[in-house]
Amino acid sequence: MINILFLNHTSKLGGAELGLMTLIREIDKSRFNVFVILGEDGRLFDLLKTEDTTVKVLSLYKRILNRRKAAIGIAALFDLPAVFHFFIYVAKIRKFVNMNNIDVIFTNSLKSFFYGSFVSLFTRKPLVWYLHDILSSEHFTFVARRLILILSSSADIILCISQAVKGSLLRIDDKRCFVFYYPFDFKRLAADTDLNKIKSELGIGVDEKVISLIGRISPWKGQDVFIKASSIVDRTFGKVRFLIVGDALFGEEEYKNHLFDLVKDLDVRDKIIFTGYRDDIGNILSISDIVVHTSTKEEPFGRIVIEAMASGKPVIATTRGGHREIMTAKMGMLIEPNDTRLLAEKISFLLSDSQAAESFGKEARETALRRFDAKRTIRDVEQIVLAVLKNR
Repeated sequence: MINILFLNHTSKLGGAELGLMTLIREIDKSRFNVFVILGEDGRLFDLLKTEDTTVKVLSLYKRILNRRKAAIGIAALFDLPAVFHFFIYVAKIRKFVNMNNIDVIFTNSLKSFFYGSFVSLFTRKPLVWYLHDILSSEHFTFVARRLILILSSSADIILCISQAVKGSLLRIDDKRCFVFYYPFDFKRLAADTDLNKIKSELGIGVDEKVISLIGRISPWKGQDVFIKASSIVDRTFGKVRFLIVGDALFGEEEYKNHLFDLVKDLDVRDKIIFTGYRDDIGNILSISDIVVHTSTKEEPFGRIVIEAMASGKPVIATTRGGHREIMTAKMGMLIEPNDTRLLAEKISFLLSDSQAAESFGKEARETALRRFDAKRTIRDVEQIVLAVLKNR
C-alpha cells in the first residue's frame, strides 16, 4: 500500500479543490492510502471527511493564507514573521510525513507547493506538483516567477492542467512536465427535475431566457464585461435574465462592490441576479440557455466551460489560455477579452437562433463526455505516481 499525502492551502472550493475532491474520491484505495492536510477549516474539509481518507487541518499563518499570488514579491520574502511561521508549518508537516510513513507528497496549489517543496527536501520524499496557474507576468511578479522556477527543481513530476499552463513553464525540464486535465465528476451536474421551481426560487419567469456567468468574482474573471454586455442585450431582448454565480474569495470584495455599483449605473438591477456561491451547479446549468466565460487574462483551463459543455449548453468564452484547447467552432464561440459589444452580439445571435444554440450544445456535450473522463485521467495520474516511486 502506498501512503500518499495531498497538500492544499485552502478549504474554499475553487476549480483546483473540486478536481482534488474527484481525484481523492476516485483514486484506487486498494493501492493508495490517502492522507490530506489543509491549511484551513472550511467546505473542502467538511466534504473530505465523508470520503475514505485521513484529513487534517493544520492552520496556515493568516498572512500567508490570505496573501494573493500577485502580491508575492520582495516584500513577502522579508516579511520575517511570515517566513518564521512558514518554516514552523514545514516542520509540522515534516513530522506528519515521518509519523505516517508517507511515500509521496502531492501538492495541489501553488502555496502548498511552496511549503511542500521544503517538506520534500527535508524528508527526501518524492514530490508531485499539480500546477493550476499560468506563470505569466499577468498573474505573477518577476520575483514570484523566479522563486517558482528555483523551487520547481524539487518536483519529481509537474502535472499541468492544460497546454497553456505547460507552455508557461519556461526553462523547466520538459521531461518532468505532463498535461493532465482536471478529473471531472459529471455526476455533480445532476439537476432537479422541476426547472420552473429553480427559476422561481431565483425570481426568474418561466418564459425568460437565462444567460449565466459562473465562477469566482474577481477582476480578471471579467464580470464587469458581462454586466456591460447585458445592458446592450437588454435593449433588444426583454425576457432575459443574467446570472452571476459565485462570490469573492480572496480579498476581492472591493471589486464585488464595484459590480453592484455598475449594475445600478447601467440600470439593469432588474436583469442581473447575483446568486452568491452555489453548490447546485447542475441546477444553475439546467436553467441556463447560454453560458459565458469572460476572463480578461489567460485562463489556465476553464473548468466551468467543460461542465457547461457536458450539460449540453452553448458556450461563449474568451480566446486567452486554455479555452482554445477545449472548444472548437462547432461547440461554441471564442471572442477576444474585454470586447463588450462583440459579447453582446454573440449572446444576441444565440438568443435569436435556437437551432444554432442547440447544435453547439449537442456537439459540446459529446466532446466533453468523451475527452474528460475522470476515471481515465486518474488512472494515468496513478501510473505517474507509481513511476516516480519506482525511479527514486
